[in-house]
Amino acid sequence: MLLSKMAAGQMLEDSWVAQMTGIYDHDKWRGYDSAYVRDYSHLWTVRLISTYKNNQFRIINVDKDGNLHRLKYSPVAPWSVGVGMNHNWLGVNASLTLPSGQDGLKDTGSQIDIIGRFYGRKIGGELRFQYFNGHYAEIRPVNPSGLGSVIPLEDSPKLNSLIISGNAMYVFNQKTYSYMGAITQTQWQRQSAGSWMVGGLLNYHSLWAHKDNSAMEKEELNLDNSQYVTLGGTAGGGYTFVFDKHYYIGGTFMAGIGANYIFLNTYSDLQDNQNFFRPSLVSVARIGIGYNSNHFFAGIQGILEGNYILMEGYDPTYIQGYLRLAVGTRLNWSSKSKVLHEMGLD
Repeated sequence: MLLSKMAAGQMLEDSWVAQMTGIYDHDKWRGYDSAYVRDYSHLWTVRLISTYKNNQFRIINVDKDGNLHRLKYSPVAPWSVGVGMNHNWLGVNASLTLPSGQDGLKDTGSQIDIIGRFYGRKIGGELRFQYFNGHYAEIRPVNPSGLGSVIPLEDSPKLNSLIISGNAMYVFNQKTYSYMGAITQTQWQRQSAGSWMVGGLLNYHSLWAHKDNSAMEKEELNLDNSQYVTLGGTAGGGYTFVFDKHYYIGGTFMAGIGANYIFLNTYSDLQDNQNFFRPSLVSVARIGIGYNSNHFFAGIQGILEGNYILMEGYDPTYIQGYLRLAVGTRLNWSSKSKVLHEMGLD
């Protein structure tokens, strides 16, 4: 029975999924050159964090009279503070939104904004789910002279939006380069190094008129609903410069081409409801700046993802990301819990 369990456990650790994620492999970083990378994922990492979120969508819209307006919304409460922890494969952050710095663009009835990051042995990336109910958009006229009044936020129709997005990257140089050394604090990049990368992204974005809008407001906005589905491939690289052993600046940049399926449904007779494909330019950038040592770390990490759809007359652009300040320490604490042991968190 014991030999059977050991064989099953070894098969699990040797599986492709286990090698990619490193969840069950306690020695998952043995492939690194210790002179370049030191791993601390086995320790309990705790930190204080302050985060600035960014979420922005822009598109040129045609009102009921045929006039062009640039519609821009960013319904994210930007600042939050909280705490976070990492241990083995698990990482959690919890934060509270600060009321300061919000304006009409963030004045939503309700919202959900969840960001998940997954960083394995060879593959890393981010997932994000966002839902905003009843937010406003900035509406500016578009004309050759550049003249025209901006519609006040409180007078503009309300919108709802749903965004589900994810991206992933594969790192080729796992011998001397750790992208987590600059993006998270579970590793320490001790000497400068870099790597080529390939990846991809998948986004779903839906924007529709709020149910409380009057018929006149809906006609003025001339937007019933729109949906965008994006599938893209990216390539690029990452590099981390290390100064005086402890100070670093680095990150990754990847860019590529995306294919977009677009559905537009308007109120105006000037336009038919449309379903079509369009190409786009996509990009994912990450940055990390800070200080690292055996027990203490402090730094700034950020990510910015963009999708620039090549759609003449509309120019839809979607940008999302965040910038985070983190200060923390690592604790060599062992748990005797059988539950944590079974989960790979002992």
